[in-house]
Amino acid sequence: MTPPRPTQWNGEPCTARQITAIVTDAPFPQYWARHLVGTRRNIVEVDYGDQTFYIDDEAGEGWHKVTNGGSPRFAHSNITIDPGSILPREPGTGPRQSTDTITDDQLTALYDERDHLKAWLQRGVDQHMAFGLLRPDGTDEQLPCADWCYACRIDRTEAERDDAAAQLDNTYRERARLLALLAALLPGSVTAPAEDLDEPGWQILYLYIGGHQASWHIHPRDTDLFEHVEHVNPGHPRAAWDGHSTEEKYERIRHHTAALSRNTIETGAETVQFARRFVLTHPDRPDIAGVEFPTGLVIVADPELGLLAATSISEAISEDPDRLTVRWAPEPDTAPATTQGATP
Repeated sequence: MTPPRPTQWNGEPCTARQITAIVTDAPFPQYWARHLVGTRRNIVEVDYGDQTFYIDDEAGEGWHKVTNGGSPRFAHSNITIDPGSILPREPGTGPRQSTDTITDDQLTALYDERDHLKAWLQRGVDQHMAFGLLRPDGTDEQLPCADWCYACRIDRTEAERDDAAAQLDNTYRERARLLALLAALLPGSVTAPAEDLDEPGWQILYLYIGGHQASWHIHPRDTDLFEHVEHVNPGHPRAAWDGHSTEEKYERIRHHTAALSRNTIETGAETVQFARRFVLTHPDRPDIAGVEFPTGLVIVADPELGLLAATSISEAISEDPDRLTVRWAPEPDTAPATTQGATP
């Protein structure tokens, strides 16, 4: 004869036996076995420490738990019973029915139990697995959620997701503040409605950096930072996307940053003590007026695009530079000059 297996609860020895008993109600609003009240069911009686409690064993899960260390990783369902209805049950046995012996009422009860278990499993995804302990003296204690509670895992995941979303929002807000500063510094900047997005309120910021276009989408929550920027319709010349990719945009910014650095190092303020005005003439285009600053940077007023900034005259008007004529305006202590061809 095979000796009985030792029984444990939370890894410690306990006394457990398989019984059947009549299910009774419990004072918990979401008591899982309320629909079974008054029916006889397979139960495991557990004596652990100074407590006696009962767990469901209809599918053998209760006995499996106590004979495998009683670890919390094995789920169980506490159940309340009528102590006077306890009947012993041989391990591994239980009432069984066949299609010939089961009654209509018993079959209906089985279907009801199945439907209840299915609903319980579906609810279990977002309901916390916090169990209550009902003591023999009638007092009860609410226990913390089991470590396998999926609702707790969902709560933690949602909290982490919300934190990540907040960090991302803060990052985009910081980006928008920096773009708003650039828009204030660079002439010719405009915003226009983002027609490429279905969500209303989005805008596109167009900057002209070193004579080249750079654009960014602006979230509706950040548009308040760009009230100082001229707002135009999508068909405006300065709001016409030139087809640049994200990689091209940041390559243009890198190139312009390097050019600014070179001009700052190689062209000191002592070499030119004042800004110089000029006019660019071209046989096939309207004249363009501009100003060159002591650092070598220029601002030109393009009749089609408006004000543009560039690191040099040739960068400001990059098309057909050989046919450009730069006419410098007379300035104090300088003689009027006419230069054929764009200067670098």
